[in-house]
Amino acid sequence: MKAQSIVVFVILICLSIAPVSIAGDLTEDFDALLKLAVVRNWEIYEEAGATEAPSNWAVKVVDGRNALLQGSNIYTGLPESDSPARATWATYVGGDWVDLTLELDMYPTDDDIPGVLFRYVDENNFYVFDMNGQASRTTGEFGRLRKCVNGEYIELDRQNQTVYTKNAWLGIKVEAVGNSIKISVDGSLLIDVADDAFDRGTIGVSSWGMNTVTFDTISVDGTVIDDFEDVDVGGPVVPDWIIYDEPGANSSPSNWNVVEVGGQIAIVESSNIYGDNNSRGSWIYYENGNWSNAVFEVDMLALDDDIPGVLFRYVDENNFYVFDMNCQASRDYGHFGRLRKCVEGEYTELGYLVEIIFEKDDGIWHHIEIEMLGSNIKVSVDDKKLFDVTDADISSGSVALSSWGMSPGVAFDNVHIDDLSILAVAPDGKLAATWGALKR
Repeated sequence: MKAQSIVVFVILICLSIAPVSIAGDLTEDFDALLKLAVVRNWEIYEEAGATEAPSNWAVKVVDGRNALLQGSNIYTGLPESDSPARATWATYVGGDWVDLTLELDMYPTDDDIPGVLFRYVDENNFYVFDMNGQASRTTGEFGRLRKCVNGEYIELDRQNQTVYTKNAWLGIKVEAVGNSIKISVDGSLLIDVADDAFDRGTIGVSSWGMNTVTFDTISVDGTVIDDFEDVDVGGPVVPDWIIYDEPGANSSPSNWNVVEVGGQIAIVESSNIYGDNNSRGSWIYYENGNWSNAVFEVDMLALDDDIPGVLFRYVDENNFYVFDMNCQASRDYGHFGRLRKCVEGEYTELGYLVEIIFEKDDGIWHHIEIEMLGSNIKVSVDDKKLFDVTDADISSGSVALSSWGMSPGVAFDNVHIDDLSILAVAPDGKLAATWGALKR
């Protein structure tokens, strides 16, 4: 399992002065999004240098109910008794409880270390109750309560026993009144200690090495603060961009996040999601775009050798143009760059090149440019023209960034669209008038 951290995102739309402009220019470099809460009301933390980062927090339907799921195997170090076992957690924004009773449901599908945080002040000051379900570890199975004070962990109590079972819901209850702390699991008291390191703070849920762990129906003092039922499952991971995952795709769900990579802040898809037909895996499309004549530019950094790409004149999941690339020479079809159209779900190849366009993990941000003028479509990578074709099946639409089998990831940055709709275009797709500079 793979994944990703995330944050506030600003779309700058410079509207064209021409009345015939459909969507205006678009510029997005994702810089403002880093460290935004993935789910409203919850702020995500990831330990610096964690293995298999980033995390993958999202609201999903699990066992018939909306719930907060962390779907990355992110971890740090080894979970020995003297290890912090810090990886990722989500804390409730705005919470500041003194005496509290915290209750929640948890559904683990792995046997590593999920947990609950309370009286959380910041990433270096809080209480944490976590559990290990992997009996083969030297620590054995356990449930333990620790405090983290200025980044230093102190164990307050540990019960060496089976606390949870995979693939089953369990109920966790934390009672913190004054310096008394009691923790129960499925109605059985597990920990009962006294400590006065922290007297107030918010609450959170945590994950270490958990391919997936889900939390739901989180309540404080008998009042549900979040059951996630009003969250748009599958909604945008960043404002104005919508994720599509091919139904039935392998290694789903996708994992789109904004992270620092290759010296830039970019949007990254880091799961290995792939479909069996037509290289359909996952893409993220700009919700409000509808361009006809435009120049679409984006930078791409490949961390794997499978099939990344870009979609344009995107109408819906069954109608669009797509340019994608493969650099895995061991496949039957070898290296390629190809241009296709998908009309009512049927793919037609418009151009195909047997050529190395990018190399896995080459550290190079490759610049992709798509020029659309009437029925004429030109595709260039790093200023080298690859395709110049004519096709009129799809006249306008939005843009998207795509990933197929790209684990540990593919990154996209500096999305820019020049809306050329003020151009007069002859029926054969050729430029018929001079145009002025639209970018401002």
